[in-house]
Amino acid sequence: REDILDTVEALLDPAAAPLGESAEARRSRVAAAARALLSELSRQRPLVTVIEDLHWADSSSFETFAALFLSPDEAAGPLFLLTTMRPGESSEADDLLGEGIVSQVILEELDPGDRQQLIIECLGDRAGDANLAGEIEHRAGGNPFYIHELAQAAQELDLSAFAAIPDSVRGVLASRVDRLPSQ
Repeated sequence: REDILDTVEALLDPAAAPLGESAEARRSRVAAAARALLSELSRQRPLVTVIEDLHWADSSSFETFAALFLSPDEAAGPLFLLTTMRPGESSEADDLLGEGIVSQVILEELDPGDRQQLIIECLGDRAGDANLAGEIEHRAGGNPFYIHELAQAAQELDLSAFAAIPDSVRGVLASRVDRLPSQ
């Protein structure tokens, strides 16, 4: 177990990399260390690994995930991977769905009645503004996260600033980050 921790520590320290090591060799070492660490942890007790927004992972991360979860170490204990992703945004993530050992749960849009209820709950004091509620529903559709973020922005901004927010979840979040104090 100490050798696994030493390997992980060395991976985090670029100065510890072998002289002249290729990028491919480093990726292989990272994957082997991650595999060894997760295998060891899963032998001690069942292990759940959570990766959010898998569609944003790079190619080498997908290679590592595939090595870890699609062909797990025979000596590993129970190992479960839970991810969130947006289908269609990454061919590698979509390929993972086709491996046969993956179960997919698709979150459907909220129906119109549930949308309205969520908008009212999220808007608080501004829930009576039918134009604002309609704009949020128009932009967000049935996406509850987007509804929540737009309602949060509506509470923080005046109407003209709210109207200038880009029409995407990423745009709403970027706008919120831009409004954070510099410290």
